[in-house]
Amino acid sequence: MLAAQYQFMPTMLQGPAYDCSAHMPIGPEWAERYGVKQIPFGIYSIVFGLITEILYIPCTLGLRKDMKTSCFKSTLTNIYIGICCAYGLFMALFTRPVIVNSTHQSMFFSPMIPEHSMEEYVNWPHAVHNIVVACSSCLLYVSLSVVLAVKSRSVLADGTRTRVINNTPVFIQVMLICGANLVGTSIYVYMNFMPAPPAVIIAGQVAWQYIHGLPPFIYLALNKSIRQFALKSIGLGSMYETQRVTNISLTQGTR
Repeated sequence: MLAAQYQFMPTMLQGPAYDCSAHMPIGPEWAERYGVKQIPFGIYSIVFGLITEILYIPCTLGLRKDMKTSCFKSTLTNIYIGICCAYGLFMALFTRPVIVNSTHQSMFFSPMIPEHSMEEYVNWPHAVHNIVVACSSCLLYVSLSVVLAVKSRSVLADGTRTRVINNTPVFIQVMLICGANLVGTSIYVYMNFMPAPPAVIIAGQVAWQYIHGLPPFIYLALNKSIRQFALKSIGLGSMYETQRVTNISLTQGTR
């Protein structure tokens, strides 16, 4: 059965139901009639995407040294990573894709083909995934905020206060990422089932870009080890050492 599907797949994909020739001849006419050029937003998306991909390189290399720690060698961690990979493959291969729409400058379940309703293309697993991510991100954000507030108020010693201050950037990193997830997923669920103003749709698309693009900026700004590795990678390690010595001198001088 599987071999037969692969054998006849090229012929099936050339049919009018897949190449849109049932509505008009294949070619630029389809894009000219139903598509809209969004040059400013397109330029922004390309530039933001390129910068993000470049910044991900030092962040990924900087995180590799953490793979040597014991927490990444446990069986439970490997099982969790395997489940996440399997879940991602399932969503990508066995659910309906989300289609980019140039008119609304975002992605929708429905390709908005004339004479077809939106209900024909609803991806329920994707919608449930977005709702779960939005709810869990909100709960995680609130939980981390409560923990940070409780620890800050229950400080009894300078050493404890120092640990709380040192852990604050970690909480900020998580809250920024969770905040982008909450906004992006909530808007995406809403606009795929309910009418939404253009500004809200664009805000959802930008939030989706930030979900995937903000982590390297956040890591480089708030994670000392990754920032140090990135500076050393481009030959600016002396800048970090000078700043570190200055901070130590100022700290010792205030005692």
